[in-house]
Amino acid sequence: DGAAPSSHMVRMTDHRNDTTGPGALYCAAQDYIDVQYLTLRGAYPLSVGTQGAAGLSFSDCEHITANHITSMYNLVGVGFDGGVDVTIGADVVGSRNYAAGAALEATPVAIAGVRLSGTYEYNSRTPQVATNGQTVGEIFDGDGIGIGQSGGTFTGIRISGVTARYNGSIDGSTDTGGSGIYVGSSAAMSAEVHIKESLIADNHGCGLHMG
Repeated sequence: DGAAPSSHMVRMTDHRNDTTGPGALYCAAQDYIDVQYLTLRGAYPLSVGTQGAAGLSFSDCEHITANHITSMYNLVGVGFDGGVDVTIGADVVGSRNYAAGAALEATPVAIAGVRLSGTYEYNSRTPQVATNGQTVGEIFDGDGIGIGQSGGTFTGIRISGVTARYNGSIDGSTDTGGSGIYVGSSAAMSAEVHIKESLIADNHGCGLHMG
């Protein structure tokens, strides 16, 4: 509706309503959450971390389901930092975000059992993000789906029915990223990732980057 994003934030366990929080809808250490029929926009705080500022953001939560979600114009569309038993439905759209459509991190808490579907398109590292004092690695380089940029342990990550297209900044350099699906290169990361029945095409960097 054009109002300031900070006037619309929802918190569970963290009730800050300012521009430094982790996202528009943020849950920490909560279980059995079912999120449906939301449009999440404009979560881009002045101070962000690797996975912060997601439209939909979960940290160390279990038994999470998200369906009928559109998350656009955030730093990250959908973000998870640790958790167990997470389902992101095929009708979830994480597009036109400044860093990544979806981001999964597992530091310091591991991630186990994620089923990820949906559409992740036109996510791009923009000048707005690049001049925010963050390193390229911290903001996922405009990937469709970023997994384990900061390392950690991932088991049972199942990606199916995903569309990951047109991610990355068209600036003439593949160093600025833009993979359809990026699996991190940290030496600390141990990942078990299954990808099937997905469309990965026309990304600026790699279609599929395996650390």
